[in-house]
Amino acid sequence: MKFESITLCTSELEETLQFYEETLECPVEVINQDTFIVQIGETQLQFCRSEDVIQPYYHFAIDIPYNHFYDMKEHYQNILFLLMADGHHTTYFESFVAHAISFNDPSGN
Repeated sequence: MKFESITLCTSELEETLQFYEETLECPVEVINQDTFIVQIGETQLQFCRSEDVIQPYYHFAIDIPYNHFYDMKEHYQNILFLLMADGHHTTYFESFVAHAISFNDPSGN
């Protein structure tokens, strides 16, 4: 499934903006002091400030073409703290015929 756009909320807006723009090196457009948009492939990922007492929780995947996956992993493994499953940084999903790496953003998602 491909999304044209999705909106997520975070109580760590400034840190999340810096994470996507500087760490992941994604194109970012700041809309106002409470909203910014990250362009990831064909999808616009919009973040808005959350003032809720309960921390927003989300989990999503970014599809990386197989021929770029290991180059991308090598690049980011020195920048991000990659989460491990079963003692490995890479997880294989047979039903999707895809490999995955996982990491947390500044909100812990």
